[in-house]
Amino acid sequence: MSAPAPLPHAHGILHINLNAAAAEPEHAFYRDLLGLNLRMRSHEPKGDATPMGIDGITDSETLFLYDARGPRVAGALEIVQWNEPGPVARALPAAPWHLGIAAVGYRVPWAPEELRRRAGGAVLGEAPLPVAGRANQGALRVQDPVGVPVELVPDADGESPALSHLRINTADLERALAWYRVLGFTVADGPTRRDLPAGTLGAAGPVAVTTAAVALSEDPTFTLELTQWHTPEAVGPVPDRANTQGLFRIALACEDVNAAHAELSRDPAFGCGDPVWIPLPGTPLGGLTVMFLRDPDGVVVELVARPRSALAARG
Repeated sequence: MSAPAPLPHAHGILHINLNAAAAEPEHAFYRDLLGLNLRMRSHEPKGDATPMGIDGITDSETLFLYDARGPRVAGALEIVQWNEPGPVARALPAAPWHLGIAAVGYRVPWAPEELRRRAGGAVLGEAPLPVAGRANQGALRVQDPVGVPVELVPDADGESPALSHLRINTADLERALAWYRVLGFTVADGPTRRDLPAGTLGAAGPVAVTTAAVALSEDPTFTLELTQWHTPEAVGPVPDRANTQGLFRIALACEDVNAAHAELSRDPAFGCGDPVWIPLPGTPLGGLTVMFLRDPDGVVVELVARPRSALAARG
């Protein structure tokens, strides 16, 4: 892949999108388990989702859930309830080695025993893959109401649950690293090959992966955990419909979307559309200028016009 010289286009995580047929069960799950707070809600009954590849009038409601740090300091979980059209079920059964966004992660201030008690029947099992160099003994994978895996990492120094990471499965780790570097990410951990026992995460045989964590220098509390599966081999395709149920895209703050578009559109590896205005009725923002990209595996990355002055220092 030819890539332009690295430029700090992105400077912070804004939100992670999660699509559902009903937002309230998702809201209740993340509120009750992690204490996430509903800080903004937007309803667009006659929306235009053409920039996201959906034709016709749409009806959707969006809830922005934040951890205790709140807006400007932390990224949100953006729950989108799709009324018209409804959410599209994934074409293939979700598996830990499916290409694309695989899990969202939170740091939690609870010992493993307390974590299990709080998670109750949502526990899927241990979370054996690393998170930015942390020792993950005792980390758990749980499942939300629409089946999204959530990785919970014990953090003895934490005071309350905090958004930690997003796991993205890639077919080519080096290619993915090169792509995210151009957006402003740097390697925080790895790449490291890991060989895990048979049966890990439900695999029929032994598991082999290579992982690397990348972060933005101005937002080091959050990482993208890029994971290349060797055995079992990753399967695809990455979901391509904006109303696909589950985790679909990540939004990053960008100082100047138009400048980023002018630079990135020179390289075919970024295949970016033109910047567009996305209304957010009922919110203090009113709407935002955004640009949609797809990473080398097809994951949607949204650059949002939010200057550094709009976000508090993160560290």
